[in-house]
Amino acid sequence: MRRTVGVLCCLALGSCEPLCACSPPTYGIVVAGNLLSAEGGPVATTQVRAEVGHISCNAFSGMWPGVVTAPSGEFAMELEYGASDSACVRLFVRDAASGPAELSLPARYRVQFGGWPYDTLRVNVSMP
Repeated sequence: MRRTVGVLCCLALGSCEPLCACSPPTYGIVVAGNLLSAEGGPVATTQVRAEVGHISCNAFSGMWPGVVTAPSGEFAMELEYGASDSACVRLFVRDAASGPAELSLPARYRVQFGGWPYDTLRVNVSMP
């Protein structure tokens, strides 16, 4: 009943007011791929995380917690953003055995955040 009232309130007002209990729209992208060693083999049980920044790739602000690669080196993470916008994504890796030090991967990816269902950016990244 409460959900129906909230939806009707949003429809009647034409926007989501705080009273309506509507969630603001979210936009996102899925970054998925394989983490490879310099020799080309899979890198397992390594944390991969992302930062999102300005489209020019010179200022990064949003950080997402990482995911751990599978034994095959595969990973996938969903990045959500507050606007349907172009942005730049860079990836970082950290081997659990090496402690808190992480390595910034050199590649930068320009992406477009969109509505659900999110598009997928497929990447194969190699450790330097």
